[in-house]
Amino acid sequence: MKKLLLLLTLLSSLEVFSQRKILIQDGISLKPLSEVVVRVGDQEYFSDQNGLATIPIDGNFDAVFFKEGYASVEQEIQSKSAEIYLFPLSVSLSGVTVNAFETDRPLLQQSASISLIGEQDFNRFNETSIVSSFNTKPGIRIEERAPASYRVSIRGSSLRAPFGVRNVKVYWNEVPITAPDGTTALNLLDLSNIRTAEVIKGPSGSIYGAGNGGVINLKNAANPSVGTATSEFASGSFGLSRGRLAISQPIGKGGLEAALVTQESDGYREHSAMKRRVFQLGGFFPVSEKQEVRTQILVSDLDYQIPGSLTADQLEEDPRQARPGSVNQNSSISQQSILATFGHLYRISDNIENNTTLYLNTNDFENPFILDYKKELGFGYGGRSRFTFDWNLAGRPFRLIAGENISKA
Repeated sequence: MKKLLLLLTLLSSLEVFSQRKILIQDGISLKPLSEVVVRVGDQEYFSDQNGLATIPIDGNFDAVFFKEGYASVEQEIQSKSAEIYLFPLSVSLSGVTVNAFETDRPLLQQSASISLIGEQDFNRFNETSIVSSFNTKPGIRIEERAPASYRVSIRGSSLRAPFGVRNVKVYWNEVPITAPDGTTALNLLDLSNIRTAEVIKGPSGSIYGAGNGGVINLKNAANPSVGTATSEFASGSFGLSRGRLAISQPIGKGGLEAALVTQESDGYREHSAMKRRVFQLGGFFPVSEKQEVRTQILVSDLDYQIPGSLTADQLEEDPRQARPGSVNQNSSISQQSILATFGHLYRISDNIENNTTLYLNTNDFENPFILDYKKELGFGYGGRSRFTFDWNLAGRPFRLIAGENISKA
């Protein structure tokens, strides 16, 4: 019996002797790091809250240390105890280049206040509305008086038309979607029609036309690299449903992109339902090394109800009720619109290029309201052409831009 106890004691002491204690610390703050993965061959071990990892191996061995946010380390362990230092990863952020003034300069070198909203900003929120992503930027405020009815304010310039955005110029893929009277039906676009947005704040946007509110450049130009087919569906409270079907197909060095998006909602309040269907088809065709052709077709069918504003007493009584008279008069907006564009880029030389875009749009608008009724059928067309000249002047890059923008309604 004594020999058996002696043997067990000896085996346990050998096991303790064979264990290796490794202390893992932050290489800058020297704080112990917990939950560090220590990989030895096919086995994995983890450090505790004190940064200690116990490895039950005798003799020398190679170990790799992993932790999210830190550079991995591979080291040979020779002693009974060792200290390992992991250093945080250093991430270099790439520069952001914008072409708000057709200069293709880094954002910090632009001579005006510009905000860039990218796909990462859009993906932070749901795609049912553009409000949340734009409101993350300073000086920009978008409000939604009813589903799909937007009010845009840039630096407090919140002037607006009765049925759209006023005092702010809006461009989509270099085509002005702001009407000649200054109004913009921003609600015709679905968020999936936008990949990036550049917002020029204040009078600096006058390069795009009169108006001191600013300019919003929306971009979603077709540029397919691989053939894909995607489908999405989402549902939520108050009868929300949203579906999207998209196809991308390369053709030669160019290709086509098409997307169909439908969105419906019953709304939180009475008489606040919304239904929108948007179809987009875009093409990109490099004719030669000097020429590129881009085409775009946007078809939008939008219907939404307007519940109207409430007094304080009505709000306290029932916040979900519609304004008296809105239901009986069917206060709502029905709008069908088509926008077609044709763009041509011609590189005349290494220093001179021309970019010309032709477009036409149709608009069928109906708005019964409590106090009035509006019916409008519109047709417009226009063109935008610019020449860009690049030289070196006194050893410094020099760019001259000249162009013309014509629209008829």
